[in-house]
Order: sequence, then structure tokens, then C-alpha cells
Amino acid sequence: MRTFIFLLFNFLVINISFVYAQEKSWSSLPGCKLNDIYKYGSCSHLDKIQSKFESKIVGTSGLSWPDGRQLITTLIEVIVYHENDKSRSKNLYRCDDFFDKDMQHSGQMCYESVGR
Repeated sequence: MRTFIFLLFNFLVINISFVYAQEKSWSSLPGCKLNDIYKYGSCSHLDKIQSKFESKIVGTSGLSWPDGRQLITTLIEVIVYHENDKSRSKNLYRCDDFFDKDMQHSGQMCYESVGR
């Protein structure tokens, strides 16, 4: 029973994350790292957001290939609070982490959501 509940939970989380990601168009951000987005609110220390911001992981999903390679996708939402006009804006980022058959990290690519 515990296994069934675990599998059902993972199935729902993966499907919700996948549907959320599919509703957006994505622009690639070469050289961008997941840690920079989460920690600084953007993809570069030089361009870090000067306003207050909040980063949170809103979804993750995984994909396996028969030869053992893995892909982990993480969705990060950054809410920027603009002090000058008391407004806020939301940015959505997606980072794909690639792993080889031995689960050694073999690359990462991040994307920024482009409004549709």
C-alpha cells in the first residue's frame, strides 16, 4: 500500500509539473545555472535583481532513458517586488540537469519563460 501511494504521488507531481511546463514557450539561457536563479533571482551575479525577490521551486520531474541516462527538470518561480510602484512581477525558469548512466552530472541548461 505504501508503494502504491508513493507511486501515485510521484505520478501526480510529475504530470502537474509537465503540464505546467508545456503551457509556456521557453527561451534558452546559455551559461545560466539553477543556483544563480534561486539565490540571486537571475542568471548572472552582475545582473542580480536589486529589489526584494522570492524564489521558490514550483515543480520537478524526471525522465529516464533505457541506457541509464537521466534528466531532472526543475521549475523555479521568481517573484520580484518593485519598491518604486509597489507592484510585483513573476518570472518562471526551467532548468534541465542531465546525468549519465552512473548518475554523474553531465550538463545543465536553463530556460526563461516567454509569455504567450
